[in-house]
Amino acid sequence: MSKAGGIGDLPKVCVTKEGLALSGYDPTSYFDEDAFTRGPLPGKADLTAEHATATYQFATPERQERFLASPEKFAPAFGGFCAKAVSENDVYWVNPKTFLIQDGNLLMFYDEDSINTKDFWLDDKRPWDDGNHKDGSDSATRLAAAEKHWQAGPIPVQQEGGGVQPSESKAGGIGDLPKVCVTKEGLALSGYDPTSYFDEDAFTRGPLPGKADLTAEHATATYQFATPERQERFLASPEKFAPAFGGFCAKAVSENDVYWVNPKTFLIQDGNLLMFYDEDSINTKDFWLDDKRPWDDGNHKDGSDSATRLAAAEKHWQAGPI
Repeated sequence: MSKAGGIGDLPKVCVTKEGLALSGYDPTSYFDEDAFTRGPLPGKADLTAEHATATYQFATPERQERFLASPEKFAPAFGGFCAKAVSENDVYWVNPKTFLIQDGNLLMFYDEDSINTKDFWLDDKRPWDDGNHKDGSDSATRLAAAEKHWQAGPIPVQQEGGGVQPSESKAGGIGDLPKVCVTKEGLALSGYDPTSYFDEDAFTRGPLPGKADLTAEHATATYQFATPERQERFLASPEKFAPAFGGFCAKAVSENDVYWVNPKTFLIQDGNLLMFYDEDSINTKDFWLDDKRPWDDGNHKDGSDSATRLAAAEKHWQAGPI
């Protein structure tokens, strides 16, 4: 059943692992006249309020009271996730100091590694990254699209990791635990049999669908299998068959990002099962294999080979959280 504002089964707010919205900044302070020049005010740990599964902090008791009287007025739109991402039916975490007030909404944006999505939001000539609006659009169109996707929810990114606000580093992780890219039902690889990706004819035939009565649990995810023999093979050596980087898009992880995938778009490299996003005419496996293509994070402007991609992905995944 659809649920507004959702990621997975419940509405979510972009919070730190400690559960703080806006990384602890006071939500009312974003609406001050001098907020854009001064920046938001840090909240205090002893002045808090709970709203929509998140904890907000406040700079003064008066600001706390103002929020409690009208939380919907001050809470960030789209759960505080990156507004640009939501406009493209995605979720991603944000820089709590990069924001915009538009039509009374507090909009938050990703701003790191020379990528500021607020600039993308305001650039009416920039094509959208989801393949729509190839000639660009104004911010009103962006906001309308974001509202549409958020209300229609859940956002179809199955993992919550794109929206976990970073705080303390933890290896291989998104949030508190290492995570696997799963469907809302908890299935890795959308239910395809992980062992079948390693078959000699896998690239021409495609992976084999698993069966609901042949399963195994591994690293917080459920895998399905086509036959009992394949199930046994996986259980004997799960690390051999489980996808690298939790099954998230390898190209994204190589650029210190996470993104969901097409379970039929994959590559075996150095014994690793690598998965890739492939939708809306964007196939990141092609990007991975194109040694002339600049990286989207601003690195390797002259491109790189797939070995460099893999090494970068392994480095980011081990250093986590993404």
